[in-house]
Amino acid sequence: MEKEDLIVGGVYNLSFQEGLIKIVGLDETEVLYDVLHGDEWFFYANKKKKSIFYRLPRLFFFNECSIVREENFTDEELKFYRPDLPLRLCRFKDGSWGELDTSQLDKLKDLFINCNQIYISPYGTNGGIKKSDLIKEKDNINEYELLLNSAEIQKATGHLNSDGVGLYRLGVEKGLPRYGTGEFYDRAGNIKYAEENR
Repeated sequence: MEKEDLIVGGVYNLSFQEGLIKIVGLDETEVLYDVLHGDEWFFYANKKKKSIFYRLPRLFFFNECSIVREENFTDEELKFYRPDLPLRLCRFKDGSWGELDTSQLDKLKDLFINCNQIYISPYGTNGGIKKSDLIKEKDNINEYELLLNSAEIQKATGHLNSDGVGLYRLGVEKGLPRYGTGEFYDRAGNIKYAEENR
């Protein structure tokens, strides 16, 4: 199996974890996954609750996994997991949530996300996650507007110091995609892991 052979919807074993897992999101940096509890996928079975998908660096996952089977998502699972959405976006190394570097933002004006409703969960004290706010548009959400709205949501917490900015896919809330505010590098360390292990 090659690294690029990891499959969204694929069911795997991980060497360090009991039970089966299913990839529900994937890019060049990391893997998001659900876990089988009994005969149900945990997050999908609890889809009315807030979820934060499990995540691992892609290379680490690849080195620790073995594929069990390919499994196509049902239409309902596709609507829930939304594997088509980016795992991270609106990332800028300069600036902070308290002071965005507006000189870099223009390139976001032509970028759109394939959905019109997203929950944004800001971080609070010690990086904890605060109550989410819903961003809702008539048409697909523009990344420029999403970043500005997310900055307002983060500002309301009073926690504005950050080493750059970024939005990261968390999971699902009330059946809609959920992203968290963060810094240029993710708190899970998956981006740095990918950079250091290229």
